[in-house]
Amino acid sequence: MVRRTGKKRSREEDEDSSSNALAVTMKPVTPKPTDGNRKQVENETPGPPSTGPLPSQLDSFIKHESAVAAKPRDQFSAKRPRVSNDGKVETVGSLQREVGKLQRLLNKAEYQRNVKRESAAARQHQFYDRKKVTKELQKVELELAEEGSSLDDEARAQLETKRADLQVDLHYIEHFPPAKPYISIRAVFGKKKAGLSAARSRIREEIHQATLNNTLASLQDQRFQAFVDQRIQESDIPDEQNAPTTQAAPALADNDDFFAI
Repeated sequence: MVRRTGKKRSREEDEDSSSNALAVTMKPVTPKPTDGNRKQVENETPGPPSTGPLPSQLDSFIKHESAVAAKPRDQFSAKRPRVSNDGKVETVGSLQREVGKLQRLLNKAEYQRNVKRESAAARQHQFYDRKKVTKELQKVELELAEEGSSLDDEARAQLETKRADLQVDLHYIEHFPPAKPYISIRAVFGKKKAGLSAARSRIREEIHQATLNNTLASLQDQRFQAFVDQRIQESDIPDEQNAPTTQAAPALADNDDFFAI
């Protein structure tokens, strides 16, 4: 029978153990082909293997580091820095900045997970919307090519306006925010779903302005950065760019009365 000594772990031991927790827990997880998903795994598009940690692993490590940084310390241990394995002097501030970096990795993993989920759900709707809009656009262009010279100015202007609107609709389908649920360009909403119609109009206008400003290629990067910035503000993450990552260890604690008579 093994006896357990009820020895309580100190803060320094918790901090030292947390430095290697990321390397131990965060291992790449790859799906194994079974009888149920063997065909799905074989038909996946080949690509680089995923070496990043899972969102659940990042979230668990963030909670652990936050708990270690928030652990109460006495007067002397609060001033005593932690020395990591690579020789850097780390304090509670550096732990918080490390949590900030991990939070950014978590935001990126969550964004990619949302993109994968919403893209799979919207693939069929986008296919039919693209087919309808392309057919209408080809019809308008054919009318302009065949009857453009015989049409009056008003009818020709109406066809050109319709062609421009259809081109914007096509850009809407191609460049819809991949991390959001897809809203069909041809869907009709009632009063109860007026918010969806307003959101569709707002996204369509955003894509149209990006087309006019020639910034359509960088639109997805801007959306990802806006998503990350919003999560950073919600999480109240410290800025590691302005805060120092290391500091010198104090030679003697302040108000040290050890040698006082």
